[in-house]
Amino acid sequence: MSYGLSVVIVFLIGVSLYFLAHDPPTWVYLTAVPTIVIFFNSFAFQVRAGHDAVFLWECFL
Repeated sequence: MSYGLSVVIVFLIGVSLYFLAHDPPTWVYLTAVPTIVIFFNSFAFQVRAGHDAVFLWECFL
């Protein structure tokens, strides 16, 4: 899941930067992509962990 999410995020960021920023320099891609991937992956893991915790709690009820 993490790898697939990262691939989608990298693709969307790359395309967005290309069209919205009119093909910025390479350092912009190298800064923006890892920063956003780390942010979204950590958010996705928190959401998934929260969902698993709720699911496990419901199993014991």
